[in-house]
Amino acid sequence: MNKNLWKRMGTEKVNEYITRIQELKNLPTLPIIATEILRIVREDRLSVNQMLPVIEKDPPLAMKILHIANSAYYGVRREIKSLRNAIVMLGLNEISRIALAFSVIRVLSPKDGEIDWRDLWRHSIACGYIAQIIAERVGLGIYDGLYSLGLLHDVGKIILYKVDSDNYLKMFEEIKNGSGEDCEMKYFGLTHEEAGEIVASKWKLPVEFVTVIGHHHNVDGIDDEKLKDIAAIINIADYLTYLIDMNFASTETVESIEMLSGWKCLSAKFDFIRDLTSESVKDEVRSNLVRIKELIMQEEI
Repeated sequence: MNKNLWKRMGTEKVNEYITRIQELKNLPTLPIIATEILRIVREDRLSVNQMLPVIEKDPPLAMKILHIANSAYYGVRREIKSLRNAIVMLGLNEISRIALAFSVIRVLSPKDGEIDWRDLWRHSIACGYIAQIIAERVGLGIYDGLYSLGLLHDVGKIILYKVDSDNYLKMFEEIKNGSGEDCEMKYFGLTHEEAGEIVASKWKLPVEFVTVIGHHHNVDGIDDEKLKDIAAIINIADYLTYLIDMNFASTETVESIEMLSGWKCLSAKFDFIRDLTSESVKDEVRSNLVRIKELIMQEEI
């Protein structure tokens, strides 16, 4: 459990909302297809023969992939009718990202309320892609699941909404004029990081998901060095979503990328990161802006 949350255990508000999250009856389990994809990616067993039967179990997803494969963006000269051919054409990594995004977004997005949750998923998808760009830019090929972590890092925001939607809506309005994390603490006694960590544990997600979801704004709270590096990448990517107007009820209040806990973590370890400037990283994201936005459009429900 998050160390900060552990210290606050025992207070009435914290206990109340932890109990609500743990007993949440309308929280779906992680989709089977998402669980399968995460397992295949984690075990480094991506292949057409592994992915095809998983996708075939979900006809809407299969149709989505065929639609994307035949979109003008990929410039195919003849119609692709076979799901296998679509997987080969798009590439296994791309397919795994699309499949995971589609299945998770479809099952978790609230169907009612005053908040457009598509903005959260646009932010999350952008965070996943930017995390991969950062890792490639700085030479940190540390984890193949960066996209998945970007996709799920803010799942705690939906959880807080589900346990008390009225309270969340009041908080959501207040966030516009102040710190998101302070508002979450005021209304719930815990942050979306902590709520997300509880649910990730409940879903029995891999330890890297539980840890990064629970610490993506405070990477110093992670003891494992590899997991800290991964969380640092997500922390920086989350901040950079501002550049493409893809932030959502952000809890990040730092004024520059150098002040991020993630940036401090990586620059303290790697000389080549210390030599980078915030502008060089921002330029890398800006140079991929069109690509990122097109990918986000493809993966929306």
